[in-house]
Amino acid sequence: MKGMVGMAARVLRHHVPRRHLGVLITQSSSEYSISFCVPQSDWRTCQTAMEDEFYLELKEGLLEPLAIMERLAIISVVGDGMRTLRGISAKFFAALARANINIVAIAQGSSERSISVVVSNDDATTGVRVTHQMLFNTDQVD
Repeated sequence: MKGMVGMAARVLRHHVPRRHLGVLITQSSSEYSISFCVPQSDWRTCQTAMEDEFYLELKEGLLEPLAIMERLAIISVVGDGMRTLRGISAKFFAALARANINIVAIAQGSSERSISVVVSNDDATTGVRVTHQMLFNTDQVD
């Protein structure tokens, strides 16, 4: 995919009409890779759609085979004051690291009002709790 212009547009164009739009999308700056999260119930349909959309590129070896990761969860920190709050991402990542939670992917909103991480579904509850503890200094999650 490296240097292939328009890949994200093809992914999005293909998914929006089918309502499989990923709830989290990341693309490396060099267009080397693109990742997106979809509901667990949609992954097979999305895989087939991507294999159809990129059939020639996959067949000719221009793209690596699709990598599917299942049983993941997204944890997001969202707030208006995040833009001016120094170190919030570092604290977020450190809280997850202290809980021995591996981050699979990271995405930051362009408005700097949110940051999201993808983690194993098995770590989601603990991840939310340690994030809540880091932000609000309490273990209680309402």
